[in-house]
Amino acid sequence: YDAAKRALTEASPDLPADIALGLEKALAVDPSPSTGNLLFQPIVSLHGALRPQYHLHLDVPIGAKGERRITRLQWLEMARQIGCTSALDRYAVEHAMDCIKESRKSMVGLRIFVAIDAASMADPGFMETLLSGLVERSLADPGLVLCIDHSKAMMVQNRLAAARRQLELARVLLCFERVSADAKGGDVIDSLRPEILAVDASTLRATVNPPAILGFARERGAELVAHFIPDANTLARLFALGVDYGMGNFVGAPRAQLDYDFGDNQY
Repeated sequence: YDAAKRALTEASPDLPADIALGLEKALAVDPSPSTGNLLFQPIVSLHGALRPQYHLHLDVPIGAKGERRITRLQWLEMARQIGCTSALDRYAVEHAMDCIKESRKSMVGLRIFVAIDAASMADPGFMETLLSGLVERSLADPGLVLCIDHSKAMMVQNRLAAARRQLELARVLLCFERVSADAKGGDVIDSLRPEILAVDASTLRATVNPPAILGFARERGAELVAHFIPDANTLARLFALGVDYGMGNFVGAPRAQLDYDFGDNQY
């Protein structure tokens, strides 16, 4: 028990040992509404086309009453270690497709971004679930965006080419997240041609001159999204830089009109 406790603590250094143990137990169960919450974060237009779009996340409730919520960034590495990322990613993508099917008539142009592990995209079983799900729901132009970590994509680049071709045929878009503001690691971007690049807002805000990723994205016809916008001043800075879309910490159910709250300012 002590050895397992230490291992889990080392795997999730930002979590207390008892929370890490609860997380490991929760992740070992097949994902369901009782074991994972669906969160929708609005992505608002700065310079890109006006359209309803959301980033779907799973978080895991921990504790007797689910009072502690563990976000994907915290549970992802543990999920990799116990081999359940594919099941969680399938669960998230299937719910995203259901949401698109139910909502697209009332929300024209709806897009839902779903963060998955790069290894899931390389998994033929995951891709079969995705592609068959699109057919079953008659989603010929789904408005679905798969998001994978840029650095992880570089690690499995050779395994992603076939899946990328399948996504293009199914009209599913690809987004690279956590792309460097200085546009390093561009080879895999040129190889897989993601339609969307996402950069953490803090890295863009810290630059004095326009960051290289802006021109890099424009040259490749890619949209640029800034994640984790903390306040209205940062939003104004990103708008001045010409970023297409932005996402903060606000969570809300999908609906036609987006109200975006940055303290006293509404966008």
